[in-house]
Amino acid sequence: MCVNDGTSTFMYYRPLGSKSVAVQNVCFALAHIGTGIYIHKHTPAKKAHHLKLKLYAMTGSVLFNYGTLLFLANIKHYLPQSQFLRFLVGVGVVGGLFWTGKEYLTHVEASEVD
Repeated sequence: MCVNDGTSTFMYYRPLGSKSVAVQNVCFALAHIGTGIYIHKHTPAKKAHHLKLKLYAMTGSVLFNYGTLLFLANIKHYLPQSQFLRFLVGVGVVGGLFWTGKEYLTHVEASEVD
């Protein structure tokens, strides 16, 4: 499971040892790619020029992923020292932010049709 919650590497640090940094980087790259593709396919700006649409998707992906990472790094200090609880909070925050972003794009698409 690839979860980079900015606070711990609970799920993959032990099994992979020194390769954990590479796993983190691959997970972060996949998060950028996946979020960018999602934004590209679901953005209401589909009528924009294809290069602008790609730029919007890349910018949204970077803002979403780095914003999430920054948020998690800031709340890390308020969490208990248990790595498992930090992992659960990280998964919950990422899931909640993804759901919020998905709902936002759905709302904007629905508003554009009206």
